[in-house]
Amino acid sequence: MNRKTMFAQLVFIVTGIGSPALQAQPANDPLIGTWVYRVEESREGMPGFFSIMNYNSGGTMSEATSSPTVAESIGQGIWARSGRQYSAVFQLFIFDEHQEYVGMVRVRASLILASEDRITAKFYVDLIHPDGFVEADVDYQEGVASRLKLDSMAAALPLQTSLASHSRGGRWSGFRNLRRPLPYSAAPRQ
Repeated sequence: MNRKTMFAQLVFIVTGIGSPALQAQPANDPLIGTWVYRVEESREGMPGFFSIMNYNSGGTMSEATSSPTVAESIGQGIWARSGRQYSAVFQLFIFDEHQEYVGMVRVRASLILASEDRITAKFYVDLIHPDGFVEADVDYQEGVASRLKLDSMAAALPLQTSLASHSRGGRWSGFRNLRRPLPYSAAPRQ
């Protein structure tokens, strides 16, 4: 069994997504490509951030974020289409201020392709403790995305604006303090 098949089966088991999400997505689906998201401040006060998501033919995806609040891995997941609306789920590992593993974050996304180059999104966040206990809906965020295009010399920033937290302190100020507290309760259950 190859790694892609094993990963798809693992996501199926962990998330409970039905078999339609695991069906191969058409190679010409308009979602396929790289998108730059601007994610707003969350319901629980997590600061806004940028995210880059790659949607691949076959229904897999990956995500990387500029979030200065969470020490985390790259997210990996799957996506499926229903009309102009899409569903996606991805997971990533999170670490505390000592770079120790404290669990996973699962993000369930509802995406609407507003135009060929714009997505509006809602993100529902679950926290998965190391022992497997799931805290569902610990946070919620909304965002918009712009498609990254090969012929574009400008950065693909949604809505042509940047987040205020990213414009403070000069070009490299974000690298000064990489360790910050987690926005979610990641303490072990008792």
